[in-house]
Amino acid sequence: MNWMLISALFTIVYIFRAARVLYILIREWSSFWKPPLTPYKRRLAQEAGFFLIIPLGVLLHEVGHAVATWMVGGRVVRFRWYLFWGYVVPVGHFTPAQDWWIALSGNLVSVLFGWMLLWLGSRVSRRQEVLRYLLLTTGEFQVYYALIGYPLLSFAGLVGDWIIIYRFSVTPVLSALTALFHIGALLLTRRWIKRLNQPAV
Repeated sequence: MNWMLISALFTIVYIFRAARVLYILIREWSSFWKPPLTPYKRRLAQEAGFFLIIPLGVLLHEVGHAVATWMVGGRVVRFRWYLFWGYVVPVGHFTPAQDWWIALSGNLVSVLFGWMLLWLGSRVSRRQEVLRYLLLTTGEFQVYYALIGYPLLSFAGLVGDWIIIYRFSVTPVLSALTALFHIGALLLTRRWIKRLNQPAV
């Protein structure tokens, strides 16, 4: 069974799960957003974030690759978005630095999207604890997947962005600068989340 078939099966399952979560949210809309934040609401908020908000992050990730391709004079000959995964096929005569930028751009957008969710969550009153929890947990997942989960998948040979980003033999300076940003972004996010989760005084 090849990767495309496995991904197609996962996409079908994802669509059904997303539809189920959306149906439950619509049915319980008014009661869902009211305090208190029960274990059931936590679970539903996590599912809503994963199945309904994360697909937007995936779309933005692929748009990031496409925009970067156009920025360096390339063409996008294929753009695919399957909710929880996607890909862009860029064509052009790219320098190693341009290849690095195209690969990095989608992941940079993913991190920025996660940070935006965390920022929005931080702006929500603690009295709106369900919405705050939804935004913060989804933002946390988005950033940690972009900076930890996706790189691990890349180096496991499943997907390739981070292999291109960290080709130290080809783009040593750019890869080193990325590594510094990568570590700094993880530390910053961890500290930020810790502060956001502190009890209100």
